[in-house]
Amino acid sequence: MNRYLALSRILLKSSITPPASGRHERTKTALLMLFVAVSMLPLVAALALTVSKLYDPLAAIGQQGVLLGFGCAISGLIIFIFGIFYTINVYYFAQDVEFLLPLPLKAGEILGAKFTITLLFEYLTQLLILAPLLVTFGIRSGAGLSYYLLAAGVYLSLPVIPLVLASLLAMALMSYSSIASHKDRFRIWAGGLGLIAALGVQFAMQKVMAGRKPEDFVRLLQEGKNSLADWAVQLFPGVRLAVKALLQQGAAAGWLNLVLFLLLTGLFILILRLAGGALYFRGAVGGSESYAAHRALNAAEMAEAGRSGGQLGALILKEIRLLVRTPAFFMNCVLVNFIWPVMILFVMTSGEQEDIEGLRRLVGSNVSLATLLLAGIGAALLVAGVSGASASGISREGSQFFTSKYLPAPYLTQLKAKMTVAFLLALAGFALLLGVLAVLFQLPAAAIGLLLLATLPAIAFPVLAGMLLDVHFPKLVWDNEYRAVKQNMSIVLLMVISGLAGAACIWMALRYSAAGWTPAVTAVLLLMAVDAGLYFMLAKKGADWLAAISA
Repeated sequence: MNRYLALSRILLKSSITPPASGRHERTKTALLMLFVAVSMLPLVAALALTVSKLYDPLAAIGQQGVLLGFGCAISGLIIFIFGIFYTINVYYFAQDVEFLLPLPLKAGEILGAKFTITLLFEYLTQLLILAPLLVTFGIRSGAGLSYYLLAAGVYLSLPVIPLVLASLLAMALMSYSSIASHKDRFRIWAGGLGLIAALGVQFAMQKVMAGRKPEDFVRLLQEGKNSLADWAVQLFPGVRLAVKALLQQGAAAGWLNLVLFLLLTGLFILILRLAGGALYFRGAVGGSESYAAHRALNAAEMAEAGRSGGQLGALILKEIRLLVRTPAFFMNCVLVNFIWPVMILFVMTSGEQEDIEGLRRLVGSNVSLATLLLAGIGAALLVAGVSGASASGISREGSQFFTSKYLPAPYLTQLKAKMTVAFLLALAGFALLLGVLAVLFQLPAAAIGLLLLATLPAIAFPVLAGMLLDVHFPKLVWDNEYRAVKQNMSIVLLMVISGLAGAACIWMALRYSAAGWTPAVTAVLLLMAVDAGLYFMLAKKGADWLAAISA
């Protein structure tokens, strides 16, 4: 236990980036973190307002508990899905693994410490989703101290079971890497399979929910007494006891349900410890090994390898290799661009066919091309904003950033290479999403071509803005690749900015659908102007900003 606590403390300290050395740099970092926190407030306020508005109508029929049911279930589901990425990154892709394995530590101690650190960061995720729900529900219900104590217990224990399930899935996949020759390639495929498995769980849960007959829903609605809450928690296992504890706040049954939920949580932790002892070392050992073919080159291949090429092309190839060959970068900067089509397919195939056919007819007949164009611009902003390829372009260099100062290529050319790769990845992901939507909704080829052309400025905006952020706030001090992308505030800020802009475009498409082409054309022209301004800034000052960075 002492070694587990000591290792947890060390890993926590190493997970927190030390403050910048200069006063100017510390001020910039503090302002960035403050701006990110302020940017999150609209999301938190919108969630709290939604819960507040839904409370009275649901309370009138005795079904206000469905808010807690859905909130806890969705929170657990989000932690499980994104926990697949996070656990694989922390457990296996972190560079500290090769230093921990030779130490006299048991697999359970290493895994337990890494699980603890991962859990602490998941609490930050819950601050945006679960905390506003619990607080708003408590205020609207006039709950007393007992509720808030129970809510604190639920908040601390709720993410454990989803994270354990994500860890078990990650270990089951990664345990086979010890027998693979191409270990990095296998780990990349394992990460992709983990994501597919997470989406498969979501698909199965949606099927269960869709299997409910309308008369069952009406019967539960008429029963009152928060009967819908039991139905809502079927979205994710293990939250029924937590919701019952919150709904029975004034009775001993509430504390009893919380104790039972804590015991169930402890059981899952025990399962993780036992599974970790059998599986963790199998996937962690040999993680730093690489594969080489050791093939001799012939004269033609030697001549081709020694042929000089353009600077931009060589730098683009370097960026692609860095992203593809580093599992943490591949999963968080490349693979994330292509999850949207898969998610759309899961959603469309898990719903009722009659509803899907009705949606197809609606899009095909009643939605104008101008409305589709504006909605497509919003979708492009969302897709490109989630990708961290641009906002981590400098940060991915880490301690090797000094080499960029000695490369025989101008700084602006290096920035162009990073932005080109990020733009192509985002464009490929959005094009694939557009192709899936075109097949599902039978969109004409002319509309697809116009959509793809009009969304180019929307895709370029997050790329340019992300590079601008990363040049000013590079995260070069890291010992694990995943920290360069998962704990990068520039990526978070870019997601917020692009998300707000994309949501605004989609809202305008729905709100002003009768306004014709004016909103869509205005959005395209505005994005083109912003892109031109951002590129002018990078072209004018980018080289000076990059030269001022010290690794």
